[in-house]
Amino acid sequence: MSDRLAEIRARVERTTPGDWCYEPSNRDYCGNGSGEGFLGGILFEEDDEVEPYRNAEFVAHAHQDVPWLLAEVERLHKLEAAVRYYHNGHGYMERSERWQAVMAILEGTA
Repeated sequence: MSDRLAEIRARVERTTPGDWCYEPSNRDYCGNGSGEGFLGGILFEEDDEVEPYRNAEFVAHAHQDVPWLLAEVERLHKLEAAVRYYHNGHGYMERSERWQAVMAILEGTA
Protein backbone atom coordinates (compact mmCIF):
# COMPACT_ATOMS: atom_id res chain seq x y z
CA MET A 1 0.00 0.00 0.00
CA SER A 2 1.34 3.44 -0.83
CA ASP A 3 2.21 5.90 1.93
CA ARG A 4 -0.47 8.29 0.67
CA LEU A 5 -3.13 5.58 0.79
CA ALA A 6 -2.01 4.63 4.31
CA GLU A 7 -2.32 8.28 5.41
CA ILE A 8 -5.85 8.53 4.00
CA ARG A 9 -6.86 5.24 5.61
CA ALA A 10 -5.50 6.45 8.97
CA ARG A 11 -7.57 9.65 8.72
CA VAL A 12 -10.69 7.60 7.97
CA GLU A 13 -10.04 5.28 10.90
CA ARG A 14 -9.65 8.24 13.31
CA THR A 15 -13.10 9.67 12.54
CA THR A 16 -16.30 9.10 14.51
CA PRO A 17 -18.44 6.13 13.44
CA GLY A 18 -21.93 6.32 12.01
CA ASP A 19 -23.50 8.57 9.41
CA TRP A 20 -22.52 12.19 8.96
CA CYS A 21 -24.69 14.79 7.35
CA TYR A 22 -24.49 18.39 6.32
CA GLU A 23 -27.05 20.51 8.12
CA PRO A 24 -28.20 23.18 5.64
CA SER A 25 -29.89 25.24 8.35
CA ASN A 26 -26.46 25.83 9.89
CA ARG A 27 -24.79 27.61 7.00
CA ASP A 28 -23.01 30.21 9.04
CA TYR A 29 -20.16 31.70 7.10
CA CYS A 30 -17.51 33.90 8.50
CA GLY A 31 -14.60 35.22 6.52
CA ASN A 32 -11.57 37.02 7.82
CA GLY A 33 -11.04 39.22 4.76
CA SER A 34 -7.85 37.41 3.77
CA GLY A 35 -9.52 34.91 1.46
CA GLU A 36 -10.06 32.39 4.23
CA GLY A 37 -13.48 31.50 5.55
CA PHE A 38 -15.48 29.03 7.58
CA LEU A 39 -18.69 27.27 6.58
CA GLY A 40 -20.06 25.06 9.35
CA GLY A 41 -22.70 22.45 9.84
CA ILE A 42 -21.46 18.83 9.80
CA LEU A 43 -23.38 16.62 12.20
CA PHE A 44 -21.97 13.34 13.48
CA GLU A 45 -22.50 10.83 16.25
CA GLU A 46 -20.37 11.55 19.29
CA ASP A 47 -17.97 8.85 20.39
CA ASP A 48 -16.03 8.90 23.64
CA GLU A 49 -13.15 7.07 21.93
CA VAL A 50 -12.70 9.61 19.11
CA GLU A 51 -11.75 13.25 19.39
CA PRO A 52 -14.20 15.23 17.20
CA TYR A 53 -11.49 17.42 15.67
CA ARG A 54 -10.38 14.28 13.77
CA ASN A 55 -13.58 14.63 11.70
CA ALA A 56 -12.56 18.17 10.75
CA GLU A 57 -9.08 16.92 9.86
CA PHE A 58 -10.64 14.30 7.58
CA VAL A 59 -12.92 16.84 5.89
CA ALA A 60 -10.10 19.33 5.43
CA HIS A 61 -7.95 16.72 3.68
CA ALA A 62 -10.80 15.55 1.42
CA HIS A 63 -10.07 18.34 -1.08
CA GLN A 64 -6.63 16.81 -1.72
CA ASP A 65 -7.42 13.16 -1.00
CA VAL A 66 -10.41 12.70 -3.32
CA PRO A 67 -8.64 13.90 -6.51
CA TRP A 68 -5.65 11.71 -5.64
CA LEU A 69 -7.93 8.70 -5.06
CA LEU A 70 -9.76 9.35 -8.35
CA ALA A 71 -6.44 9.49 -10.23
CA GLU A 72 -5.41 6.22 -8.58
CA VAL A 73 -8.70 4.56 -9.59
CA GLU A 74 -8.23 5.78 -13.18
CA ARG A 75 -4.67 4.42 -13.22
CA LEU A 76 -5.87 1.03 -11.97
CA HIS A 77 -8.64 0.95 -14.59
CA LYS A 78 -6.01 1.58 -17.30
CA LEU A 79 -3.85 -1.15 -15.84
CA GLU A 80 -6.75 -3.59 -15.78
CA ALA A 81 -7.62 -2.77 -19.39
CA ALA A 82 -4.00 -3.27 -20.49
CA VAL A 83 -3.68 -6.57 -18.66
CA ARG A 84 -6.92 -7.83 -20.21
CA TYR A 85 -5.85 -6.59 -23.66
CA TYR A 86 -2.47 -8.28 -23.57
CA HIS A 87 -3.77 -11.37 -21.79
CA ASN A 88 -6.35 -11.92 -24.54
CA GLY A 89 -3.60 -11.86 -27.18
CA HIS A 90 -4.46 -8.54 -28.76
CA GLY A 91 -1.60 -6.55 -30.18
CA TYR A 92 1.11 -9.13 -30.81
CA MET A 93 4.00 -8.70 -28.44
CA GLU A 94 6.57 -10.96 -26.92
CA ARG A 95 5.90 -11.82 -23.29
CA SER A 96 8.64 -9.46 -22.03
CA GLU A 97 7.22 -6.58 -24.11
CA ARG A 98 3.77 -7.19 -22.62
CA TRP A 99 5.24 -7.03 -19.14
CA GLN A 100 7.11 -3.82 -19.98
CA ALA A 101 3.89 -2.25 -21.26
CA VAL A 102 2.04 -3.17 -18.07
CA MET A 103 4.92 -1.88 -15.92
CA ALA A 104 4.89 1.43 -17.82
CA ILE A 105 1.25 1.86 -16.85
CA LEU A 106 2.02 0.99 -13.23
CA GLU A 107 4.84 3.53 -13.15
CA GLY A 108 2.75 6.18 -14.88
CA THR A 109 5.05 6.47 -17.88
CA ALA A 110 2.61 5.04 -20.45
